[in-house]
Amino acid sequence: MAKIRDIAARYSPSAEGAVAVSGGASRLDRALEWFGYSETYARSAECLSRQGHEQFLPWQQLAGRALECAVRGCLESVGFNTQAPQDLVSLFEQAESLGFYLREGDLVMIVLVSHGYPEPKTSTPFVPVNPRQFGVITQYSHPPSLKLNRALRDLRRQALLRLGTSEAEA
Repeated sequence: MAKIRDIAARYSPSAEGAVAVSGGASRLDRALEWFGYSETYARSAECLSRQGHEQFLPWQQLAGRALECAVRGCLESVGFNTQAPQDLVSLFEQAESLGFYLREGDLVMIVLVSHGYPEPKTSTPFVPVNPRQFGVITQYSHPPSLKLNRALRDLRRQALLRLGTSEAEA
């Protein structure tokens, strides 16, 4: 066995257990875990958006991951299997079929971000499918993270309302 495989065998199982919420956690806890991941990616994307156009591709990857995690949080809030596809458009389509919604401008952002976010058929991160300039995404707001953060807040609020928690107003 290669040395790297030996190390991976020792560390991977413990890392997986440390990150995931236990199977017995409530839907609220599992949804909040997804939204926590979403906020972490969104904060990183926001830092990159301040650096200018040359940071667009990493911003697009982080924004896509933030959106994916937020939508998975929504799906988790209604008890839907979160093993849904990674394609952002298909993923949001599932959430939309369950009653989640966003403004049209936010849906446009999801579509544009999805052009550079990994899709199941490639599953190769950091390779743009069809890279866009910052200006395409920021035609309605600048920096792009303002629009991203609004969409993420809207999704979190909707999910928490469905779970009947007072945290939805926070």
